[in-house]
Amino acid sequence: MSMQFVDNLRFDDSDDSDLLEGPEETLQGQGQVSIEETQFALRPAETRHAASEDPPSAYEPPQVYDLPPPPTPKRFKSAEDGVSYINHFAEDNGYGVTTVRSKKDKRGTAKVAVYLQCDRNAPRSVHPVHRRRVIKSLEKDISSNFDQGCYPRQILSSLQQHGHELIQAKDLYNLKDQLIIDILNGRQSIQALLEDLTNQGDWIFRYWLREDDNSLFCLFAMFKTSVVLLKASPYVLWMDCTFKTNRYKMPLLDIVGTLCAGQSFYAGFAFMSNQQEPSFTFALRCLLEVYETETISKGYPSTIFTDKDDANIAAIREVFPETDLMLCLWHIACDIKKYARPPYYTAARFH
Repeated sequence: MSMQFVDNLRFDDSDDSDLLEGPEETLQGQGQVSIEETQFALRPAETRHAASEDPPSAYEPPQVYDLPPPPTPKRFKSAEDGVSYINHFAEDNGYGVTTVRSKKDKRGTAKVAVYLQCDRNAPRSVHPVHRRRVIKSLEKDISSNFDQGCYPRQILSSLQQHGHELIQAKDLYNLKDQLIIDILNGRQSIQALLEDLTNQGDWIFRYWLREDDNSLFCLFAMFKTSVVLLKASPYVLWMDCTFKTNRYKMPLLDIVGTLCAGQSFYAGFAFMSNQQEPSFTFALRCLLEVYETETISKGYPSTIFTDKDDANIAAIREVFPETDLMLCLWHIACDIKKYARPPYYTAARFH
């Protein structure tokens, strides 16, 4: 099979603009692709005019840009290898090619011709075919950066510092979306999460589904390494909710412990549909189950620090009646600044 460039490639908005016309390629050898020597040129599309506009007074022939063809003759095992070779050469010469269509033999089993066209009449930095090639070669490293929690803008900055100037931000976002699609593999997000937690085997988790629509109401999870740390320091825990951590807008209850060296660790966490007492009660009962099954300390923490959340406080007193409950000093300081200081300064100013 031979692969030839077509003289004076033309790009316009017509229905047949993607189909290149040129000399028909012939079968050169079984299972091999050859690039025959020919001229390679580009000319931009002719400007179309709307019906309301006056046609140009005189016809001006479009400008033709001569581009160097790849070195010939060359033979490859497949058409894909041939296109890859051409694009390596084309990248250094300011253009890129892509497969527009192919032609098979009468039996329809083997390709006898491959038609190529320039993917875009633009500078090298905006050729999609080159950006896709670079992204594919770096996909493993970029995927590892995503797994570590790096943002696309951080990855883009690092890649550009290492000489990969072709990559744009949208290429990284497209790759991230594709990686998510591959991970989900046709499953819903919550379904994939529960299955992965089960298959990994490194998690202790419980979940509560609504009876009416079978949707997730609350999910408690604890990494098995956290159980080891909790056994070492089981006495004091901090609990607080954070927000804007997921697309479902579910509050995240963080349960944090402290080691003897002053370092903190995640004892567990829970995604809850709301901040009402039943949600806190479910999460704390799951934590109590871990204390009892793993025989941690007395079967419950000695002290729990939390903010002034009435639902959380009520759930703690119900599930851990013998645990001392204390308010977080940081939250107390914030309340003093918010509620106590303005009246004090107002009174001092008038006296």
